[in-house]
This record gives sequence, C-alpha cells and structure tokens, in this order.
Amino acid sequence: MKKRSLIIGLLVMLAVITSGFTYAYWSNIVRAGEVNDTEITIGEGINASFEVELNGSVGGPLVPYGQEGNSLGSVVEYVLLTFDVDWADNQFTNGTIVVTPSAIKIDSENTYASLVNITYQVGGTGSVTDDTVNEVYVLDSGNPAVAPGEHTVYVLVQLSEPTDQTEYEAIIDGIITFELDFVVNNLS
Repeated sequence: MKKRSLIIGLLVMLAVITSGFTYAYWSNIVRAGEVNDTEITIGEGINASFEVELNGSVGGPLVPYGQEGNSLGSVVEYVLLTFDVDWADNQFTNGTIVVTPSAIKIDSENTYASLVNITYQVGGTGSVTDDTVNEVYVLDSGNPAVAPGEHTVYVLVQLSEPTDQTEYEAIIDGIITFELDFVVNNLS
C-alpha cells in the first residue's frame, strides 16, 4: 500500500511539474538570423529575387511580441534586415519599390508559414517602434515613391504567437526561410 501511495504521489508531482512547463513556449523557438548578401539591382522593369534564411545566428531565437521576458537566454522579438536596392533605369523618373515575400517556410514546411509576419519600408531611418496596442513592432514610414538610383529597403520579420502546443512544438528550433521579390511599379 505504501508503494502504491508513493507511485501516485510521484505521478501527481510529475503532472504538476509538466503542466507548469507546457505553456512556457519561449525557452527555445524559431531561430533568428542574418543575411550575407544585401545588394540588389533592379533593372528597367525586371524583378530581382532574394532568398533569406533566419537561423538564429544573430541575436538569438526569434520569439513573438512580448515573449522575451518568458524566454531563457538571449532572444529577439523581431529581425530587421537591410537591403541596398539599386534601381538602374534611364527611361523613367519615378516609381514605387514593392517587396513581396513568398515561399515562407519553417523547417522546409509551409504548414505554419502564417505565423511569420514580414513587412517592409523603402527609405526612412529603418527604426523600429513598439506598437503595444496591436502587440507588434512597426517600421517608421519611408517614401514609397522613388527616383532611379540607390535606396535602402528595410524588411521586418516577426513571429505570431502559436495558438496551441501543437503549433509551438512544430516550429520550435525551426529555421525560417523565405524569398523576397523586389520590383518597381507605378512607373512614370
């Protein structure tokens, strides 16, 4: 009888300890990273594509907004990438640089791609501000209309909060990959 009580006590203790960690999502998570080549040339209406891999090598794992305090070790709540885009054109005087993310994957799977949020800005300072109302980080606005020449494009990558333990376990320690397509529209 003593042995049975000891086993039940240990099982109850294990259940309490496990439930305490079940929703401590952000001790390890999708890794943030760096981009090695950031120079892109867009020539006379031709698109330019760029592949990005966020692998945790800069700043630490990527966690959702507000989860830094719930995380172990060094983590980041966003990754800001900088691209030098040269619009080489001698035919037009104005246009709008548009950046379109595609092929978003976490560990080569697109099942939870919707958790990866990618926004961009052309020009400006590239500073990131905290929007506590919407629980996201935002870029200060740049100038959407540009002339041919060199322009800095900032790309902000964030991660949404998984809705449950299954989503969390599917992305933990994952590598985020995606493509960015750069094009100039609204030519005049």
